Amino acid sequence: MLTNKFYLPTLLLLFAVNLGFSQEKKTVEVGDKIENVKIRDSKDKPVDIPFFGEKVLMVYYSDPDKPSRNSFLTERMKEEELNGEDFYGFGIVNLKDAPFFPNGVVRFMIRQEEKKNAKHNVKIYTDPDHILKKAWNLGDVNDQFAIIVVSKEGEVLFYQEEELSEPQTERFITWLKGYLEQDKSNSATISTQQKNTNKTKKGA
Repeated sequence: MLTNKFYLPTLLLLFAVNLGFSQEKKTVEVGDKIENVKIRDSKDKPVDIPFFGEKVLMVYYSDPDKPSRNSFLTERMKEEELNGEDFYGFGIVNLKDAPFFPNGVVRFMIRQEEKKNAKHNVKIYTDPDHILKKAWNLGDVNDQFAIIVVSKEGEVLFYQEEELSEPQTERFITWLKGYLEQDKSNSATISTQQKNTNKTKKGA
């Protein structure tokens, strides 16, 4: 039995531990701000997330154990060919959750996939140690094919770990195209305002 001398410190310690667990950051949600991180390319060279802060990004974060997940989505995105001045979609393979697949073999397969889909500008990177999962506080991505859409300001616009059904995929693409149109319109408006401001300053 604990004496009074030790009871209060023990109680406070237990409370602190429980409080620490309760304050653990939740899984990333729409509206959260995230930052660029270094991942690896298909030749295992460190690289930053491409075009972070410059374009709207769509990241496919996939487990090689489940290569067919979201295949309908990936094929539909190839058909849409949205990659361009304001948007960039690409894959990151979660190597950490596929310990039975040698990293070198997976990277070789990635390079083959990039060559096969070169006309669609397909680019695939790798995450050997849950770098992205930790930095962006992703959820349980083991055996998943997560989708993350990030604005030019680094705000999470969409996040889902589970596979999208075909109807969900079509709704997602409609939403994404609508967002990109609105973003382009907003950028054009801001550019026009800046030009008008500069003209006013020159005329003053």
